[in-house]
Amino acid sequence: MTNALMQQVDSLKELAHAQFNTAFSNAQQVMSFTEISNIRRIYIAGLGDSYAAALGLVKLFKKYSDTYGVDVITPMHFTRFAKNNNFDKGEPNSTLMITISNGGESSRIVETVTKAKEMKLLTMAITNNPNSRSAKLSDKVLLMELEKVPYATVGLRSYLTMLYNLFSFILHFGRVRGTISSYQEELKNAAMQLFDEYVEKFDEFKDIAKKIANEIEDDEIIDFIGDDTSYASAYFASAKFVECLGSLISIDDSENWCHINAYLKSDRAIPTFIFANKYSTSYSREVDTAMQAVLMNRRVIVVGDVNQEDFSEKATIIALPECEKYSWIHNFYEYIPLSMIVAYLQEKKNTKDFCTEKHLKNATTKSSKIEIVL
Repeated sequence: MTNALMQQVDSLKELAHAQFNTAFSNAQQVMSFTEISNIRRIYIAGLGDSYAAALGLVKLFKKYSDTYGVDVITPMHFTRFAKNNNFDKGEPNSTLMITISNGGESSRIVETVTKAKEMKLLTMAITNNPNSRSAKLSDKVLLMELEKVPYATVGLRSYLTMLYNLFSFILHFGRVRGTISSYQEELKNAAMQLFDEYVEKFDEFKDIAKKIANEIEDDEIIDFIGDDTSYASAYFASAKFVECLGSLISIDDSENWCHINAYLKSDRAIPTFIFANKYSTSYSREVDTAMQAVLMNRRVIVVGDVNQEDFSEKATIIALPECEKYSWIHNFYEYIPLSMIVAYLQEKKNTKDFCTEKHLKNATTKSSKIEIVL
């Protein structure tokens, strides 16, 4: 299959281990023991895929940071609405602002770094472009070192690399703060072992992805449900449907979906992707939500490490590898089967990444005026 997105998926087999080792090595060098010890508050800002990466790992960072808080903040909120006199920032350089951006040139990311420095925050950029404006402005740069390949247009390789880099920095941060030292290697090994188990299922994933693509080829509305760290995976997967197919998407957690998105209407059975995990504390709600969706004649696709007998026979199950102890690590990879579905749909619909040249030609993400609002 020559589809560019599927080429990205297949390239992960060679990319993942090397990229993780690079990320872990670089993360050890990006900030000193003293600098990390002085941090009292952390914010993470990103847009698009980068925002999803931040959402996926903020819970882990909170657990191991030993700080007063770690929060994801949207660049729009920070740059235009957070004020210097009421923003929780503490002493100079005691608050760390991490920006995540593959290219490092988005105007709001540049604006975020600029404003953060004006507010005396310590800034760190996770980026693949050391010559970008955000990298040059930042106090620290965690360089992703991701090889550029011609078939990587929409984010996939870059998304996994963002996750690995942020994860590696969290491990380093936790080791310095004394919260993670005893099982740092165990977490590293668990992440890579689970990836290998995903690779073993790639052919199985492709078979079911092709089947689902055939079933939903004519659907324009796609619904996504995810809880906790899997919300990030749902967010990222939904973005591929938009970027590559121009789909109209909605996304919510398994509770709020029942209050709002359950009322979406269509002449067709709306494809509803539900990320679920039997080791999650919200699993019972995910099962209930899936049943409600089935009874509403949704085309339900459950993605996760689940007990298949917990779901209706009318639901399609994309069974992910078993992972009990660190089930949150699925967040690194659980979007892969959905990326395969998008690739097959692109082949069938003959759509280009980012839909049309007009979308790219008129984009303002890099040219938007930078303003510093203090």
